[in-house]
Amino acid sequence: MDDLETTVNEDVVNDADHPQDYVAPKTNKPSRDTWFKQPPRPPTPDPEWNKRTCTSSIDLEYNMEECFKALKYRLDWNNPEGDRCPFDLTKPLPLKGRPSHLTVAVEYFFNNDLEFLKSLDPVKKYTTSITKTKAARYEIVGIEDTVPTLWSTTKVGYDKDAEKEIKHWGERRKLWYRSQMNKFSKHNVYSTQKILSVVSVSVKKLHGYGHLEEIDVRRAERQVYKFKEGDFVDLHLNDIEDMLLLAVQHKLFQLDGSDIVDLIMALRMFTRSLIIKRRVEDLQLGVESYQKKLNITAPQKTFPEIEFKELYTPSYKPPGIIYEDLNKQKKVMRADELYKFSDRTLKTVRDELDHRILDFRIGYNEEMYRRKWTAIDKRRSELMVELIDKQMRERRIIRNLERLVGARELEMDYRLMTRTE
Repeated sequence: MDDLETTVNEDVVNDADHPQDYVAPKTNKPSRDTWFKQPPRPPTPDPEWNKRTCTSSIDLEYNMEECFKALKYRLDWNNPEGDRCPFDLTKPLPLKGRPSHLTVAVEYFFNNDLEFLKSLDPVKKYTTSITKTKAARYEIVGIEDTVPTLWSTTKVGYDKDAEKEIKHWGERRKLWYRSQMNKFSKHNVYSTQKILSVVSVSVKKLHGYGHLEEIDVRRAERQVYKFKEGDFVDLHLNDIEDMLLLAVQHKLFQLDGSDIVDLIMALRMFTRSLIIKRRVEDLQLGVESYQKKLNITAPQKTFPEIEFKELYTPSYKPPGIIYEDLNKQKKVMRADELYKFSDRTLKTVRDELDHRILDFRIGYNEEMYRRKWTAIDKRRSELMVELIDKQMRERRIIRNLERLVGARELEMDYRLMTRTE
């Protein structure tokens, strides 16, 4: 029995008989519950930094939605800190009044571009309509009879710096800009041919502004034309539209990057200035941009002998056409006051004249039994139709320019926009 125990003890291997690696003593590991805890925030001098204004995500979402509505739809620009505008500014403001005598709710019009253009007081600051709510579209007959408070008694002059939107510039920069804008080309730059591309641009930079000394463009007849930045006022409105379309559609690939920036800057400055002036000097555009006051006088709609005139016949003194207003009264539409009438009124008169011209016969017109319509009357009516078409076409171009500078809602992609015809 003793021999068996001795044999078993010899077969057992003791740890003390072999070398062992050093093992560090076990320590208490930190709990895994603290792994995902945020580190303590450093002290701050403001004890209210972690004060919550919304008790839940639903409250936060509601507040964000209300801010969006206030900024985009119903902000009252006359009193931004007060109540919201009672009308939805995404739609044209409604007309109100008696059925027989409508008046536009002008007290809710909030843009005052006329005060901006004649702002001689350096203390007062006005913002323009192109930085506020986008323009609407009114297609109503007789708007000129529903806005008696928009007309001005006399036409006022503009501050030149405000007109060119450089009033906030420094004096040296303004002086240099004025001197460069007084440079014009010696040749005639007016053309109705479409601009296909901008070939090259010569830029002179000083005081932080790049003035376009020479612009080379290729027109539809494949000829290269040259003009200066100061010639923008003498160009056709379609030329400004063509160059802006080339810019927004990324077709100025022939120019350097800095030249493209200077060209777009000059075009946008001129276009914005043009839009502001047209909005206070055109009834339709003024109503669509919610102007408080227009820089045009009320149209002359009558003269002593008007009762003896037939409807839709030419008048000689003053030159114009006789038409019938909403109250079934005879009025005169002067040829030099077409900008004081709405689009629908112009279109109504234009369609009636065009119909009579097509049915014209030397001698008597079947629709005018009591008056002989001569060839001179026909020619004067044709000229009136041409003037109305020109006025309405210029308004369409201005609306397209407004879309290109962000002053009117864009109904389509820039890539689909085309030249106004």
